[in-house]
Amino acid sequence: MFRNDIFGVSSAIGFLLSMAMFGAIVYVPFYLQYADGVSITVSGLLLLPLMAGLLALSVVSGRLVARTGRYKIFPLAGSALMAVGMWLLTFLNADTSHLTMSVYLFVLGAGMGMVMQNAVLATQNAVSPADLGTATSALMFFRSLGAVFGTALLGVVFVNGEHHWLGRLLPRAAGAHVSVSASGLSVPPQKLHTLPPAVQHAITESLVRSLHEVFWVAVPFALVTVVLAVFLREIRLRGTSGLAAGAPSSPAGEAAAAVPSDG
Repeated sequence: MFRNDIFGVSSAIGFLLSMAMFGAIVYVPFYLQYADGVSITVSGLLLLPLMAGLLALSVVSGRLVARTGRYKIFPLAGSALMAVGMWLLTFLNADTSHLTMSVYLFVLGAGMGMVMQNAVLATQNAVSPADLGTATSALMFFRSLGAVFGTALLGVVFVNGEHHWLGRLLPRAAGAHVSVSASGLSVPPQKLHTLPPAVQHAITESLVRSLHEVFWVAVPFALVTVVLAVFLREIRLRGTSGLAAGAPSSPAGEAAAAVPSDG
């Protein structure tokens, strides 16, 4: 299957998309808990605009693909929108409203929604019917791999950023009482208000600046998905799965049987 260029490009897109997506899912709740003082549960619920954008554009783009038989435009536009959404997250600060943040997350999710399912569709349409299961599971594997690498890489960026900014912003007398690790800060968000105002400001500001670095690192990965989407070859959609009795099973037979989908 790796000799199939559509499978290779789709796998790479899925890998990079997961790296960007988990950067938002993992680190935006940190921002909400420390900058806004919300609970862990509420910080998770405030990610709903990301999921809403992903769901809405997955459905809309899927229906448009079924109607037109064309799919390349959606991974291309979606990856560009995803890069814009990740760039918008670099503007988050301690005073950003929930409405503004929700718009940023919706844009990011909308871009992902146009990419994720259409990359799977492109692969399933390009491989032999006998390889549908293998190709689909391989795409899911590369997405999971991207999530692992993304969480690890962005975690290193976050921890290093926190070490740097805490050292510069935190008052010397409090430096020994606040530390950072891959699991977060040693000061839980619910106890932040009990600290002196100067320490509260230093912790919040260092977190915001560290997250800016995380999102700036994620932006180039999102931009690479735009380049990859350019090279995603578009072929005519099959009208059937090809698994019915008497259906052609060879690539040549599939090409002959392929017809644009009309929904």
